[in-house]
Amino acid sequence: AASDVYKRQFDALRARLQDNPHIVQFATRQRLAEARYRLAQSRRSLDLELRGGVRHQRQTDDTALLFSFSLPLGSASRAQPYIEEARQLKQQQPYEAQQQRLELIAALHEAYQEMRYAYQAMQRLQQRIIPGAQRVLRDYRQGYDNGRYSLLELNDAQQSLIDAQLQRLATAATYHRARVEIERLTGQAVQTGVSQ
Repeated sequence: AASDVYKRQFDALRARLQDNPHIVQFATRQRLAEARYRLAQSRRSLDLELRGGVRHQRQTDDTALLFSFSLPLGSASRAQPYIEEARQLKQQQPYEAQQQRLELIAALHEAYQEMRYAYQAMQRLQQRIIPGAQRVLRDYRQGYDNGRYSLLELNDAQQSLIDAQLQRLATAATYHRARVEIERLTGQAVQTGVSQ
């Protein structure tokens, strides 16, 4: 049941990746590659140019009508390298987008796992370990007051409690770093609690 909850939560986060700017950027690159390919194909067609004009000869007082046209030879063969390059780039874009999507999913999974385990460790520290260390310290302090324990033993009990509290802070920092990473990847806030 816990794994089903984990899977549902992760799938919900994964669905949010579609709004990630990197994926949106690849969609834009795909459209740009399509446009470049169409432009390269347009270079293959003949670019026939026709001109006309009027010329006046002052010496003879004649007027002439002039026409010219140009027809580039070998347009298709000159355009072929551009077409091939654009076609290759157009075909490459979906693979790059898929690679980026997979990298984002892997980063999201790693951050979610880290957040989930840090949350569980924080819960254990807060609910079991720190209260247990506090009870032990109370017992040692009472025993020290009664002469059963030495100052060194009391200090060890105090150090154990301090270590557990420092561990809780470090775990909380890990949890929040992972949470911020998930929010960066998905572009949305993440709920505070994570299922165990």
